[in-house]
Amino acid sequence: SSVPYLDATLLIIVPEGSEIAGPDDLAGKTSAVQESTTSDLYVSDNVEAKDVLRFKSAVDAGGAVLSGQADAAVIDEMTAKNVVEANEGALVRLEEALGHEQYAMAVAKGGEDLLALMDEVLQEAVSAGKVDELIAQHMELSQG
Repeated sequence: SSVPYLDATLLIIVPEGSEIAGPDDLAGKTSAVQESTTSDLYVSDNVEAKDVLRFKSAVDAGGAVLSGQADAAVIDEMTAKNVVEANEGALVRLEEALGHEQYAMAVAKGGEDLLALMDEVLQEAVSAGKVDELIAQHMELSQG
């Protein structure tokens, strides 16, 4: 895989005033996650949840908390921030990170030349702040 271009963490979002204060409090509760992602794996492997609701998107998982379908959602930090900001006063995000992951690109075996080029371009983009710029732009577009 390529050099990492993004560090990400998983966070919990809950309704304002929730008694859930950290990962231990998820036991016996209904948690919402984006299906087949690290949040799904984290909850499945580490939480004795009453139920796990799996959604196509992290935004939908956050919506399940907002609508009362779920007690909490475990989603990536950027999405958690946006979901909470869009629903200010109704949802809060807990500060304790549940996991850390790095995003990278995969290349088929035998693609060493392509990988070397990708690494060079990614390193330049990260150093110049272009990756952060594109992420911020994407997050703005996803809210509008």
